[in-house]
Amino acid sequence: MTRIGSNDILVRSQVDHGARKPVRADWRVRENDDGFKIIDLSVAGISMALMLRQEFASILRKQDLEGLILLLHDRIV
Repeated sequence: MTRIGSNDILVRSQVDHGARKPVRADWRVRENDDGFKIIDLSVAGISMALMLRQEFASILRKQDLEGLILLLHDRIV
């Protein structure tokens, strides 16, 4: 574990899956009044938060806010 700033912690892990090469997974965790929350996951150096931000921006460019809301709704239902 490595502290990042005053509230965040970087937790490094490795996922072993059979005969393939292990994959690094880094969890960025933030401490707040409710405890700890995962705020980002980087797998093999690729940030999920960055990927989602880019996906959402693309949807907003091609559609509008309503399109993004529909996408998010479909993902939670």
